[in-house]
Amino acid sequence: MSEIPFWVNDRQKWVSGITKSTTCADIISSLLDAENKSIPLEQLAIVEHWKGVQRPLSNDCKIQKLWTAWGDEKTRVKFVLKRIGRKRRRRRRYESKDDVIYPRSSDIEKLMRIIVNQGETIRSQLVKLHEREKQIDVIEETVHDARTKLAGKDYLLRALNEHDDGSGGEGTQTPELIHELELLLTLNERLEKTEERIGELTSRLEEESGECNEQIRQSREDCLKLRILNDASSEEISQNQRCISGVRDLVNERNELASRLEEELDRADFEEKELRAKLDRISNMDLQKVPKTDIRNISPHSSTSGYYEEEDEEEEEMDEREPFVIPDPSKKLSFTKFTKSILKAVGVSLPPGGTISKSLNIQSNKEDFVLDDNSDTGLSSLHSSTDEGTYTLDTLV
Repeated sequence: MSEIPFWVNDRQKWVSGITKSTTCADIISSLLDAENKSIPLEQLAIVEHWKGVQRPLSNDCKIQKLWTAWGDEKTRVKFVLKRIGRKRRRRRRYESKDDVIYPRSSDIEKLMRIIVNQGETIRSQLVKLHEREKQIDVIEETVHDARTKLAGKDYLLRALNEHDDGSGGEGTQTPELIHELELLLTLNERLEKTEERIGELTSRLEEESGECNEQIRQSREDCLKLRILNDASSEEISQNQRCISGVRDLVNERNELASRLEEELDRADFEEKELRAKLDRISNMDLQKVPKTDIRNISPHSSTSGYYEEEDEEEEEMDEREPFVIPDPSKKLSFTKFTKSILKAVGVSLPPGGTISKSLNIQSNKEDFVLDDNSDTGLSSLHSSTDEGTYTLDTLV
């Protein structure tokens, strides 16, 4: 007789007293009696679990032969009591397809090969067991025949009677034996409870370890994705930094160019203001103070052209000029004094002791002067008409 564990409602139950002739139907009935349940045997079945593979066992299957056939793999095998019937099938029909995880075809092929190989080994082991059982039966029959020939057919009864006679003096020890048996029974019950507790803890530990492994795998995948995203973001950051540095260089160049343009614009504004001031001074000159006399001839070969000063100095000196007085037209003016006064008003200096041309007496008229707008100073041409003729004064300013 042997003792085999069975799983009922995720709880481990040890069934003892199993012999060679014990079937799965006997195991189911004993488990139902222990649970105080009355369910038809057709609705229940013992399912064999091994490495994720399930196989329902028939009710006439010899459980002890199957258990011994597993050998070293007994620790990985579970016999689970499950309900089979139309309700479970109907429930399977309406299950959501999204919750079903189908294995890969390669994994299914591997499992099928493993199952086929294991089935062949189990069949060969069963054949060997049947042969051994036949041999054992033959040996038992030969021994029984030999004993009957030697001691007769009632040798078993005589052996039992002799055993009862020998143990008759031990009747006084029955209370002690009963007490010890009760202690053994309590210990056995404790062991059963502890074994059930151990089974529950192991199953819970397996579930939690599976969940932890799944969480670890998911966290590794998340870390890998985050690492890839971090690399991509760092590459983008480096590109942005390069673009920002290029933009900064362009901004600096443009700022320098803008500062240069501002300086040039300020310089141009300053020059424009100066020119406008000069133009205002020239336009605001009192032309009535210029003498209404003309010079007939000024020698073009005169050396006075080398003594002209720069335009800026000329305009600065115009403010410091002394106004000359228009002479009385009835009086005569010498050429030297007239030219000196004109050149002084214009800003031209004569060389020491030099003259522009011969002395010339000019009779001024009462007619008005005419201003040429195309000249630089506004005094380039002065026109006057008299009875004796027209006299013109031209300057190189």
